[in-house]
Amino acid sequence: MLVTTDRELREECGRAAGEFAQGLLASVVDAPSVERADEWMRKHGSALLRRMLGLALMLRAEKRRTQGRCACGQALEFRQHRPFTLHTVLPGRDVPVSLPYCTCRHCRTGSLPLVEELGADREGFSPALREMGLLAAVRDPFDQAENETLAKFAGVQVSHDKLHRLVEEHAAPAQQAMSTMPEVPPGDQPIYLGIDGGMAFVDKAWHEVKLAVLFAGEDYVRKDSPRADAGRGFITARHVVRVRGGPDELRARLTPLATQVAASGRRVVALGDGAPWIWSLVEELFPGCTQILDWFHVDEHIAAAARVLYGENTEEAARWRAVQLERLAHDGVDHVLEALEIQRKRLRKAATREAARSLRHYLVTNRGRLRYGTFKAQGLRIGSGFIESAVNHVMQQRMKRPGMRWKAAGADAMIALRCVYRTTGGWDRMLAHAKSRGTG
Repeated sequence: MLVTTDRELREECGRAAGEFAQGLLASVVDAPSVERADEWMRKHGSALLRRMLGLALMLRAEKRRTQGRCACGQALEFRQHRPFTLHTVLPGRDVPVSLPYCTCRHCRTGSLPLVEELGADREGFSPALREMGLLAAVRDPFDQAENETLAKFAGVQVSHDKLHRLVEEHAAPAQQAMSTMPEVPPGDQPIYLGIDGGMAFVDKAWHEVKLAVLFAGEDYVRKDSPRADAGRGFITARHVVRVRGGPDELRARLTPLATQVAASGRRVVALGDGAPWIWSLVEELFPGCTQILDWFHVDEHIAAAARVLYGENTEEAARWRAVQLERLAHDGVDHVLEALEIQRKRLRKAATREAARSLRHYLVTNRGRLRYGTFKAQGLRIGSGFIESAVNHVMQQRMKRPGMRWKAAGADAMIALRCVYRTTGGWDRMLAHAKSRGTG
């Protein structure tokens, strides 16, 4: 039904509400059972809401049909009414309407002004439904997002192909959001930077992927804080950057962030696993920053050497490992190096000599990053567990499930969107940028 006046809208909504009330009495109040009352309300209540929304939109369109302007700036002329189906977030999704179709007096381009005003796309998907579909696709595999998250729980249909298109359409806004973050205010706490690398299966081959996480010291809740859950520290705000490619690709993404951090005048603390490319990148983008070799990676190297030197799961290996870690915890890297050199000269087996030599080389290369006693005295973090967590959250949970295969464009889009999704406030910034580009 086409409504053209406020009175007609009130009357039609009143009739619809009356019909709904009759159904409510029969199906809930007087029904033999109310076991599924909420399900009935969800289905029929949504139908009522969609009907009222359609009536309201048609009336709005009637009132404004001569006020529209073409993209060229000229006035629009009404031609006829045309049926259109708006796809919404309301369960049941579809809102059928009859809308004024207008053409431009100058360029003769045709349009449905209300559809453009609503921000619906050519298929009729409202901005809210596109956002819901995009979020579902970023959180879950497409089939699960389509059939469970959206269809079963939200009560709306968004096809597998539509989810793909939504991801592709938001790739550029996501890349933009990933390369910018809110202004970093001055402060006494440092800005922490963690960098790591990994692999992703793209275009039938394994590709290098690089990840960086930045957060302010005041945004870390320590384990001994009353806010910590079960004695576990956590980060309340972070910025995540991940790219498919090598150090050069990551550098391009981090450069604008490095400029923002430098403007704050804050101390930067970089944590990594010892890979030379990490420290080269850090020194280039954050000159003068404090570099810390992740404590747990050092422990892994020492434990690996202990197994070769003293045997798997032996008491000697455990004691030797504990001694070296105790020395490192108190800025005793020189003692560890001296002991390793003496031990290496006494060893006879090639494997044990190599284990001692390899560990010593690793520690010498990172000597300035092993001042754990000093770092802890300054209240600095010495572990990069937040990087390992980000690798899992950004990549593993969505992109490395059994049987998954990715093409380059889809992988890059999903990587960017997952970074934005895991960045505090990033999702809203990305949607705002997408809206400004006309893709939101």
